[in-house]
Amino acid sequence: MNNTMDRFDWIEVKDDFETPPLVDTINEPDFHPFKVARKMRASGHFRAAVAHYKIAITQDASNYKAWREIIDTLVRARQLEHAQDIAAKAKALYPDVARLFPSQALVLLHTNRLEQAKQELERGYALGDRSWYLSCVRAEIILADNIGYSKEALESLEKATLAAKSPWEAFFIGGWILLEADQPTWAAGYLAEAGHRNPTAPIIWLCLGDCFKDLRLFDQAMFYYEKALELEPLHHLALKRQRSCTPKLYGLLRIFRKESLRKQWNDAFNKTQNMEQ
Repeated sequence: MNNTMDRFDWIEVKDDFETPPLVDTINEPDFHPFKVARKMRASGHFRAAVAHYKIAITQDASNYKAWREIIDTLVRARQLEHAQDIAAKAKALYPDVARLFPSQALVLLHTNRLEQAKQELERGYALGDRSWYLSCVRAEIILADNIGYSKEALESLEKATLAAKSPWEAFFIGGWILLEADQPTWAAGYLAEAGHRNPTAPIIWLCLGDCFKDLRLFDQAMFYYEKALELEPLHHLALKRQRSCTPKLYGLLRIFRKESLRKQWNDAFNKTQNMEQ
């Protein structure tokens, strides 16, 4: 597991979590804190997402999905002390809720308590949790125990994608896990599936760009960062990633290949959107 990589900067809003920014792009009927949090997470604005998840939990402490997503968001953002604090609160309130055990296991895993993470995950399974998220966390634990390719981890991720009611999330989390495990080729496959199912989520294209950046295919990486910018033109992370790739581009053939790839992607993107309408 690549514990040194920070994919998303923790700078989207001010330090005061009680005053998250309003989101101009969200229509008034959809302006529920939980919905806003999920939109912010899908855009890669993790700190703003956490602020709204906190409001959602305050309004409804039995929103187990909000507890799971805020903990996952904090872990992915490397805010581990904060994640431990939220996980402890969730466990104190709901010590026997099976679906929250994978979140506890995730925090234990990322704070270097692998054996405890395994035990916590198995407790959740014993209590009846058969969620797609449990399968994702199991895959992450397996990868932490194995260097490189792991058939068992891939099988667990496949199980997650088949069980999820909203498959794009399972594909996205699976892609993120594989990317952090230094498996960018496998990660790209999962993230591409996530993008096919939810093409309007900038975070997917940012992570896809990261896959190709890790593979040193900088023109393709630039292309996917551009797709994120088409969805959110001022996305500072996409701009930052593009700037980091620009000096590494070279050769006319790369330019032509990039334009050809752009046309193919735009055709597929438009086709997907038309199918959803």
